[in-house]
Amino acid sequence: LVDRVCFAVIDDECAELAQFLSVAENILFHGYNGQENTSILSSDEPILDFWPVLNAGLSGSEAVCTVENMSDVHTDLGKCRAWLRTCLVQKSLATSYLKLLNNTQLVGSCFSTSALLRREEGHLVFGFLQALDSVDFCLCLKDNIDLDVGVR
Repeated sequence: LVDRVCFAVIDDECAELAQFLSVAENILFHGYNGQENTSILSSDEPILDFWPVLNAGLSGSEAVCTVENMSDVHTDLGKCRAWLRTCLVQKSLATSYLKLLNNTQLVGSCFSTSALLRREEGHLVFGFLQALDSVDFCLCLKDNIDLDVGVR
């Protein structure tokens, strides 16, 4: 993704962005022990509600406040996806991830011991995310994209 910035604008049409967002979502959900929700999504498989963890761990951050004010995102999964995109636009994904990672009480209560966020490898992810803070993202954060639909 960082290599692509030399050749093109990173926007919603970028295939590498879609791949990155999918991987980032899976990193955040890895080993999560939260509540299951099957109410809105089209999949019959339960989806774990992760937004309460992000909201609690990053309360008051600009990205969380932005997502909370989005009227077109209704599910916890959609809010998590909107948060990832908002952090990329605001160049705050690495610092937000580190703040969540360092909240050991919250992470310890919500994630299994084998979760990436509870292991040393979780800190390696922070190093990779720092490079993204230098990239300019031009992403649609409302109206034209449905972040509530789909499966992880």
